[in-house]
Amino acid sequence: MELEELIENTLRRKHLEEMMNRPEKEHTPLEGMDNEQIKRFALFLFEENQSKSKQLDEMIARLDEIGKDLKESNKKIDSLTNALLKANSKADKVVLEYKLRDKEYKKLEKKYNALLERLSIMNTQTYASSKSLKGIDRKRVVKGKHDDKDDFDGTPTAPPSEVPQPDSSASCDTQDT
Repeated sequence: MELEELIENTLRRKHLEEMMNRPEKEHTPLEGMDNEQIKRFALFLFEENQSKSKQLDEMIARLDEIGKDLKESNKKIDSLTNALLKANSKADKVVLEYKLRDKEYKKLEKKYNALLERLSIMNTQTYASSKSLKGIDRKRVVKGKHDDKDDFDGTPTAPPSEVPQPDSSASCDTQDT
């Protein structure tokens, strides 16, 4: 197969070289035309040239307009880019300031926690040995509704020998009146 492809490629090259080396016959559109046809053809070409020239002028004018619009757009883009750069710079400053404040806040928070711990230790050392524990809430006993009442129901609960007996004469005096 390779041999066949090689032969085919060689034949194609030879044919291409022959086609390239052949002299070209120059053809002009005026061959075989009489004077009247040549004049009409010249007028046609002149009108076409004028039309193309007019189109070219219109395109150039439109390109000039597009160029002006492009310059204006570039100016706007430049101003917006500058505004964005300034805003980005301000945002970077704010982020940096936030980080510094956050660091400072964390330091102060650590100091605050350390001071609370020291205060707790100092209070423990100061008031642990004394019995005066002001500021420390003791457990309060919750009193109920019936805690203050006793169980007296009006009947003598003591043995009868201990209960004093009223005098019969005294009781009569009280009854008469």
